[in-house]
Amino acid sequence: MKRLCAIIIGKLFVIIGKIMHRGSSYPGYMALKIDKDILSKFTLPVISIVVTGSSGKTSTSFTIAHILEDNGYSVAHNKDGANLTNGLATLLIANSNLRGKIKTDAFVMEMDERYTKKLLPLIKPKYLVICNITRDQPPRQGHFDYVYNIIKSGITDDMHLILNGDDPLVNKFAMDHKGKVSYFGLCKSDESFEKLTSNSLDMVYCPLCHSKLNYDFVSFSNVGNFSCPNCNFKRPNLDYQVTAINDNELTINDEYVFHAKTNQIYTFYNYIAAYATTNLLGIAPDKIICSMENIEFYEKRYSYFKYSNRDGYILSGKNENAPSYNQAMNFVSRASEEKTIIFGFEYISLRYPYQDISWLYDIDFELLSNVSNFICVGPFAYDIATRVYLSGIDKEKIIICDNITDVYNKLSDSNGNIYAILNLGVDKKFITELEDKNIKVD
Repeated sequence: MKRLCAIIIGKLFVIIGKIMHRGSSYPGYMALKIDKDILSKFTLPVISIVVTGSSGKTSTSFTIAHILEDNGYSVAHNKDGANLTNGLATLLIANSNLRGKIKTDAFVMEMDERYTKKLLPLIKPKYLVICNITRDQPPRQGHFDYVYNIIKSGITDDMHLILNGDDPLVNKFAMDHKGKVSYFGLCKSDESFEKLTSNSLDMVYCPLCHSKLNYDFVSFSNVGNFSCPNCNFKRPNLDYQVTAINDNELTINDEYVFHAKTNQIYTFYNYIAAYATTNLLGIAPDKIICSMENIEFYEKRYSYFKYSNRDGYILSGKNENAPSYNQAMNFVSRASEEKTIIFGFEYISLRYPYQDISWLYDIDFELLSNVSNFICVGPFAYDIATRVYLSGIDKEKIIICDNITDVYNKLSDSNGNIYAILNLGVDKKFITELEDKNIKVD
């Protein structure tokens, strides 16, 4: 009876939320107030997928859901990004009948990695996709091993693990897993690094014998083709691999060619993870590729503009996640010409009041060269400037700018192509500022 009451009340608030265009978690919050065990009382469809990890889970889950829908499946998906307990409850309630049975053909959920310990055993998905584990939100997440142990405690042997085979820490999940495991990853390309170069290195020592891992190549951070020099811990044979990379043209398993929307390495991992998952479900490769080539992400992480015959790029980062910003640093570092960098954010976190900036020292500013000007933006501009100065950039080239709306006026005094590396939200304000000046942003 409590389950029925909780679902009815939850559905009522789902309807109210749609009418008012507000809230993606409140219906679940109300339902859990009525029945604290409601999450374990739903019946998921045979195709039930959870995507987790430090980064990439939003894009990966969105791509999986899009491919399924594009191929005729009805899908329950938390596309609004509510990935904690209340968000999960809302998603289940909105897509179930009054008996708690999910009405769609498939269930796809992006799940916050810190909540996997609690939520995975309750809903028991058939497939678990793990994108990566990196140092992320230090005051909340602590050490990456702490995050690993949280996810590990939520995994059961009846889950089919779909793992990033290029991430040594993610590979630990398979070491004593008795269920099915599939691996995805990338090949070496012109964008790869020959050795570990990042400040943001997570697990680089073998979990079996603790020797330092060797790398044939590095895609970013500690992700790449690794092996232990003293035991058999190494990158596994990949079931799904991008075997050739030519700008944004990707070849999958030496056979299927896919044209990605971007040419950034970290997005390729999201694509191959989605490809692997949906192919395991039985969708043909040509249909998956057609769907992926037609996808339009609701959250764009890369934009281009033209300013006085100079190329401009807006690259979005995720605060407290150095690898997120390091993708932008890798992109910029491959441009040899003179450049102007814009870097900043308006807040550190909306989750808690701590003003921790330690993660700035894990960002690879040292990769940057031939910098004409470095414009530090926002209330933490002086903290950013200190970090940038310590990376070796001449202090005469470092400019402080309190607000993103003031940056445009600084560009006329700078040289080279422009790279704006900005936190989500601030990037949109900069785009608005450019468009107000009649500069088209694609």
